[in-house]
Amino acid sequence: MSCCFVGLQAARACAYQTRVAPSPGASLFLPSSDDLGRITIRIGERVIPGTDIRKKVLSLLTFLLTRPQFSASREQVIEALWPDMEPEAGANSLNQTSYFLRQVFEPKAGDDSSAGYLNSRADLIWLDPTLVHSRSSECHKLIAAIRRIPRPD
Repeated sequence: MSCCFVGLQAARACAYQTRVAPSPGASLFLPSSDDLGRITIRIGERVIPGTDIRKKVLSLLTFLLTRPQFSASREQVIEALWPDMEPEAGANSLNQTSYFLRQVFEPKAGDDSSAGYLNSRADLIWLDPTLVHSRSSECHKLIAAIRRIPRPD
């Protein structure tokens, strides 16, 4: 499964580019995604091709996008992205990769001015589903909604 961030159709783009109230210096637009093709990221008018992003950074993004609620334990991420590394080295690689992913979302944000697109606490790392959107998650929501509609049997 490939995952990517890209602009949504006009009707959705308006909703996903709603301004948030980030800290000074943080991005003003919500990332939106079309993870059903080549990997690109769109944040407002800024479009970043997947080929311009470090491989492990893109791997972390796509891994989290495929997880329920865009979250996973740090152990799951390390096992998926660095299966042959010692746990301590894997944790260090995850911290570095997380830093670079935050820089993709908010290149000018500092530690205290991030809008919180990527978060981690103790054993968990996640993309904030209220700030990050993907086309596949929208498809899953539509499929779930269709399944709830009673059939005319």
